[in-house]
Parts: sequence; structure tokens; C-alpha cells
Amino acid sequence: MVNIKPFKGLRYNIDKVKDFKLVIMPPYDVVSEEEKKEYLNLSPFNLLKITLNKDYREAASIFDEWLSENVFVQDEEPSIYIYSEEFLLDGKRIERIGFIALAELEDVGMGNILPHEKTLYAPKLDRLNLLRYTRASFGQIFFIYQDDEKIIDNLMEKKMREKPAIDFEDKSGTRHRLWKVDDKEVTGKIADVMKSKKVVIADGHHRYKAAFAFRHENPHLEGTKYVMATFINKQEGLVILPINRLIFNVKADVNDVLKKIEEFFTVKKEDEKCMIIDLQKNKEKNAFGMYARENDSYYLLTLKEDKLENVKEICGFQYSLDVALLHKLILERVLKISVEDLSKQTKLKYVKGSEEETLKELKNKKYQFGFFLNPTKLSQVIELTNRNELLPQKSTFFYPKLYSGLVIYKME
Repeated sequence: MVNIKPFKGLRYNIDKVKDFKLVIMPPYDVVSEEEKKEYLNLSPFNLLKITLNKDYREAASIFDEWLSENVFVQDEEPSIYIYSEEFLLDGKRIERIGFIALAELEDVGMGNILPHEKTLYAPKLDRLNLLRYTRASFGQIFFIYQDDEKIIDNLMEKKMREKPAIDFEDKSGTRHRLWKVDDKEVTGKIADVMKSKKVVIADGHHRYKAAFAFRHENPHLEGTKYVMATFINKQEGLVILPINRLIFNVKADVNDVLKKIEEFFTVKKEDEKCMIIDLQKNKEKNAFGMYARENDSYYLLTLKEDKLENVKEICGFQYSLDVALLHKLILERVLKISVEDLSKQTKLKYVKGSEEETLKELKNKKYQFGFFLNPTKLSQVIELTNRNELLPQKSTFFYPKLYSGLVIYKME
């Protein structure tokens, strides 16, 4: 049973900000330092002044100042908000639709809110500190639910015939639209449907854990019992992109590494372009691309079929998951990168979303190895979470990201 409810959201005052695309921003964890500078120059009211401000006291002061200046205005009626993202992927236009509401917090994995991957310590602490000072949520947790009857989808479709409250296109070409729903009959029906559902945390594990910790620090505050989330029914628009790995600061001889990898994988030396093409061709198999700095070479690694039973013993239910095999069989077993190293990112860097960005990063000579993955499948995420299995950190990159600042939840 997932308890949800409408709320009186804070939203940007268009009379103050003039253009939503100048202030409503990507989530904190996907903005580079270069992009941060670019975004902050767009508007004096850009949300990153709060969400990416490491001086949490200053972030809270800015938030309070904007509230007093009516940069944000609060909706008069408790509402649920429909959120649509239209984006282009491989030449195809796709729309992903969900709704924003408050969800009652519960310990993840103990009931109906299921995590799908392990978390890192530093991001959770960062978000917790921002909560402590601002007592507000500026972005949403990303929940996936399954409603085959599409009851909520049909309710949203009717509302979406009206003019949206927010409509803008970001620099990547993704169109963001938001509708406010304050009809008590409609919001009540949505809440009733969700009572019979379980949800999977697709994105926002660190923010969810931060909200849960904040609730326990402030049990007297009614608002801390809830977290703001976007709920999305299982649909075509749920796109997952890969997260590649760059390795540094390991003691490893490339010939020795390749020899050990060959225990479980067929190793084929290729040029850069062929490796990327062949990796995609092998997306239904367990396969990785690999780059080795020492000999400036690329390889395609594919799991040997006769090793499947051995892999099942090592990886358990995650034996079919590429990222689990990479972590268990290569990063931990061959390169001797500990679970603690993985958690603290002392010997690896994650690169989200594209081979091009990974290849660009590999020009930095500090990286000894690069590993390229195919995307984790949504069916794998759902199957494993239903088994209470936690995937390795950074197993999925749901695309596009939910933008922050569309609606803000102030807890008091």
C-alpha cells in the first residue's frame, strides 16, 4: 500500500522569472561544473543557486529571500501535478508522462517502496544537509508503478487537453509540461489506485534516504512524513541509458588483466569504432567494451557460455546483469577494487549516457581502463527489485531526468 496525497506546491512566479527555462533545472547530480556556470548566468533566480550551493546556510537564506519576494508562489488548493517530458531518442519522438504527489515515507525494501540499487554515502549526506537548512524538496524522487488498466493514465489524458501551467523546452530539446490538478474527485481516485500498488525507486535513492533520515531527526514536523515524487506507469517512455566506468589508481599489468579476464570471457581485440558497434550487437548477451591505456587498445568481452553455472554461483540472481558481472568478475576479482572503493569512488569514475562522453574522458591519462556497457533492461530492474535484490551502484541512467523546480515541497 502506497499512501499518496496532493499538496500545496510552491511554483515559480512567471511575472518574476519571465521564462521557466531560465530557472527550472536538471537535478543536482547531472550538472557539470561547466554547465553550472552557464546555467547560473541565465537568471538571478536560477534554482541551482540553491540546489548546487555547498554553503547550505546560504542556500536556505536565498530560498527565504525568494519566498519573501514572491519569486515562488504557493498554490491555494492541495494538488497533484501532471508532468510530461517529450524527447528525441534515435530519431524517434517519445513522451513520458507521470504525476507529482507526496508519498508517505517508509523504510525502503520493507513494504511497498522498493529500491533497485545501492547508494553512495557522500550524495546522501549532501542532500540531507540541504534538507536540514531549507526544509524543502526542490526535485522529485522517480517512482515506477504498474497499472495495466491505465486508470490514472486515462484521468491524466483528460486534463492534458487543457493548457499547461508550465511549458518550455530545455537546451537538449526536451519539452517539459506541467498541469495542476486540484479536483478532489480526481486526486482521490489517483490516491485510491495507488493504495494497491508497489513502487520501484528508479532514480533518487540518495534523496529518498536523506528524506527518511530527516524525518527521524524531526518527528514532530508533520511535513517530514512525506517525500515529493513523480510516479510513472510502466511505459515506452521509460528509457534507460548505460553508465560506463573509468578506472584509475590500480596496480595492474594489462597482459595479466587480460589473462585473468579470459577465465570467464572471450576477449576480442578491436578498433574503437568496431568495439562500440559490436557491443550494441551483443546487447542480448553478457558483453562489455574495454579500453586499456597501457597498450592503447580496445576489446570486446563476451561471457563464455560454459561459464554460466560458475557465474550463477558468484552473482546469484544477478547473473544475467551486465553491471553485476563487471563488478564481481572484473572490478573486484581481477582489478582488486573493493566494495568500499566502489562506494567511495576512490578508484573509478562513472560516466553517464554516451560512448562519446566516455571516449572524451579517456583522453585524460590518469584513467588506466575504461569499461563500456549496454543499458540495463527495465524488466531486469523490476524482476530483481521484486526479489529484494539491490543492483550495484549506478546500474541505471533513466533518461531524460526529471527536472527540479517545477514544483517545490516546503515541509513547514
